[in-house]
Amino acid sequence: MPDVDPATATAEARARGDPIGQMGMASGDFCISFNDAESANTFTSVVTAYFIDTSPNLFRYIQTIHNCLQPGGLWINIGPLLWHFDARSQSPPPHEPSGNANKGVRQEEKFQDTGIAEPGSFEMTYDEVLALIGQSGFEILHHEVLPAGSDTDDGEGKIMGDPGLYLQDARSMVQMRYRCGHFVARKVA
Repeated sequence: MPDVDPATATAEARARGDPIGQMGMASGDFCISFNDAESANTFTSVVTAYFIDTSPNLFRYIQTIHNCLQPGGLWINIGPLLWHFDARSQSPPPHEPSGNANKGVRQEEKFQDTGIAEPGSFEMTYDEVLALIGQSGFEILHHEVLPAGSDTDDGEGKIMGDPGLYLQDARSMVQMRYRCGHFVARKVA
């Protein structure tokens, strides 16, 4: 992401007559919200920051990103692989209360897609993640593992933040840093 104030950049673009793009956010299960026909080929880019390791089944995340990207669209990622997904119970939900019109119908019978709650979690190395993405309809344009270092000088005297810092308090004596995988992939047309 550019290090600019979005309001200023938008105002300047509007004054020049440049087109202004859109950014969206949606709450809910990513795999259910964006892996449908309505979301197909919708976005020119998807940015995932500290996200892919929240998936118990990375195949589903990749499939969903592929679905919602336009052909030639870019997937930009940064983050570590900590594989810390929600360990939800896989037991079926109880029957609904007797006064409901769907009496006796269990929740999993009404909804087919369980999103990231599906069983079968697994963890992958960064190289395995890249190989999977390359076999799933994407071309890897760039990839690197960023060092878990300290703040650095950009060569012009400006201190650049360490991309491995996450929710950091500079005054704290605890300084956690992550080695982040960064890649740019293009959806193959």
